[in-house]
Amino acid sequence: MEQIGQILLRRGLVSGDKLKDALLLQETQEDRLIGEILVEKKYITEEDLLESLAEQYNFTCLKSINPDDVDAELCKKVDETLAFLFDKCFLILRDKNNKVKVVCYRLDLEITSRVGFIMDYDIILAQKSIIYDALNTKFIIKGDDRVQKDDAVKLLNQVIEVGIVRKSPNIRIKYAIDSFYLNFDTIDGQVESFRSISVNIGIAIVNIIAGNCKTTLIPGKPMSANFLHKSKLIDKDVDIRVEFIPIAVNAATTSNIFEAVLRIHYSYSKDFLDVHNLGFNSHQVNLLKLVKKFSHGIIISTGPTGSGKTTTFYSLIKYLSEMRKTIFTIEDPVENHFSEINITQMSIKEKGLDFPDAIRSMLRCEPKIIMVGEIRDKHTAEAALSAAETGHLVLTTVHTNSALASFRRLETLGINITRFIDSIRMITSQRLYIELCPECKIKEPVSKEASILLNNDYKDLKPFYEDFEEFQNIVIREDISIKRVEEIFIRNKKGCKNCNYTGYKKNKRAIIEIALFDDEMRQLAVDTKTVFELENAFIKKRSFLPIKVYAFSLLIKGIIDVEQYFSIVG
Repeated sequence: MEQIGQILLRRGLVSGDKLKDALLLQETQEDRLIGEILVEKKYITEEDLLESLAEQYNFTCLKSINPDDVDAELCKKVDETLAFLFDKCFLILRDKNNKVKVVCYRLDLEITSRVGFIMDYDIILAQKSIIYDALNTKFIIKGDDRVQKDDAVKLLNQVIEVGIVRKSPNIRIKYAIDSFYLNFDTIDGQVESFRSISVNIGIAIVNIIAGNCKTTLIPGKPMSANFLHKSKLIDKDVDIRVEFIPIAVNAATTSNIFEAVLRIHYSYSKDFLDVHNLGFNSHQVNLLKLVKKFSHGIIISTGPTGSGKTTTFYSLIKYLSEMRKTIFTIEDPVENHFSEINITQMSIKEKGLDFPDAIRSMLRCEPKIIMVGEIRDKHTAEAALSAAETGHLVLTTVHTNSALASFRRLETLGINITRFIDSIRMITSQRLYIELCPECKIKEPVSKEASILLNNDYKDLKPFYEDFEEFQNIVIREDISIKRVEEIFIRNKKGCKNCNYTGYKKNKRAIIEIALFDDEMRQLAVDTKTVFELENAFIKKRSFLPIKVYAFSLLIKGIIDVEQYFSIVG
């Protein structure tokens, strides 16, 4: 019989060098099949492998499976709880001619021994995602009983829609030894348990999500994926980014159990993706709109995950698209889709590229503006820098605590900071906050411990507020209060009917700091030794308003509580 590697070579699906590379890897992983290694390294596709296996064994490949053809009784005879079926990823069909077919993604002796009681059957090959999709459509595991998938879908939809109603940024399917918990992050950043479910049904729900994402979960390996969920509550598709996290049951083994974290992304309306509708004041909007004046260079947005960086950038890109320049966005994954004809979006995951490869590929298409989802490493930073130095405007994000701390973060990635600073045009940093309900919030004296910290912050801000006329003018114009803290407002945990008994207003809002760079400030960025010195220079010379100023004012006005303030300013 011709070996699978020889078939792949003959069909021109893999090169000799790549096959040798996979064979060397197989020597250290004797239980792995060469085809699986080639697929994992993305040398071939799963479809390439199945078609070659079908040729090798003279089998048939299925492109789709009708769940109605699944023989539930035969499946139960193979395994009472169906756990084996899900674990090994195979199923049994009976067609209209009463012919039995065992469908699997590879020829497995354990599977054939399990179905040996069936006198006459054909072996059919199909991709894992197709088999899982049929399994999850036909069955759901709940203890030792089989129930229809509709029950699990109702539960999953219920959890997702509760998250939508409560504006929950994350929904977590969390493993806890003997059960799974369905949790969602509450509007104030806490975690609330929605309900507890059995381990089996928890595993099955994760498999349902994985099936919808067309993702094959690999023990020991985190996975990312996206899927669209049609919400009855908002009558539109909601994009959900999913992270699958493998869980080790004990120190010695890695199990097949995964947790899942679902991040909900709403489909933004054109009105929302408008730089004027982000909730920033007119001064901040005017600063952001200066992006149109930059023909090249780098614009960086900073802040923690979920702080609204990408939303702000999308709004800027939409604003820049009015110039009818060629715009490319490189993301992993693509978070929003534009209809503007001059914007091209590229998911590096779908193309099998990394960020530097994608940037180099885009540059050959002569774009004027490039958005790079995130600078995560030295190679991505250098590729973005090269693009900025050759006449392109690059928008990207970096994870740091403040705008002016970006240089230190890039320095830890091994970047030549002097060279990078030469290309910087603007750096922003933002945070999200949620307003206390104005109808039921409670006033109380500030505690002794908080008073010490808050009044130290007041002493830091007071000299700039009093000494620099332009800084003071901007503060007054933006209605910002800077004074000694004597009393604060806190959330009413019981809430009221106006806030749906949460103690908070409905939606989160953003605050932003914006640092603009000219030749003088770029030189200062090179010369100053600390972020504190650079920030003070920006405040003095460019009336820079740090996020702390906005957060302090929100606290003084009773819009946020002390916990949110300290969360924002770190």
